[in-house]
Amino acid sequence: MLPIATIAKRMDSYRGDDGYQADDGGAGARARVGCAWLFGIAALLAVGFTLEAEFGFPIDATLRIGCIGFCQYLIYAVGKDYRTQRWPWIAFWCALALNVIILFSPLTDRPASRGEIMLFAPVDTAVLLIAAIAAFKVDNVHQRAMRQQMYLGLVVATSLCAFILAATLMDPRTGLSWGFH
Repeated sequence: MLPIATIAKRMDSYRGDDGYQADDGGAGARARVGCAWLFGIAALLAVGFTLEAEFGFPIDATLRIGCIGFCQYLIYAVGKDYRTQRWPWIAFWCALALNVIILFSPLTDRPASRGEIMLFAPVDTAVLLIAAIAAFKVDNVHQRAMRQQMYLGLVVATSLCAFILAATLMDPRTGLSWGFH
């Protein structure tokens, strides 16, 4: 699989039968990639509804597995951008393990909602940042500033994970669920 940016770039450089390249500012390629994503979401829903109707496999689990797949694809795309380094692949497998743990945890003992990806995306972001920070070598002041920004991103991602976890675990009968249930 290719990262989305690579697909869009290849679509933008397409030359027609007349040999001229159509320059639409990349809007056509973005529209095609967006339509492909919408088709993928529709296909995931179709498979989910079929699995639920035919085999009794809940649609909630199918949607959560789709969210995990999307998050893992984004880490895969980062790994393709850093082909010579090992940290994206270490982050990929660690994030996959954490996503499977979350999938089978009590956090998913509730109906699926539109924000289901938020159970997995901040955790994957934190894992990816931890791996990047661990592999980042600092030789000068600019690289040190870059690492400090990565630490700030890690703090924000970890804070978001804690907020979502707290909001998910709250009892909806107390009135403090903030609409997550």
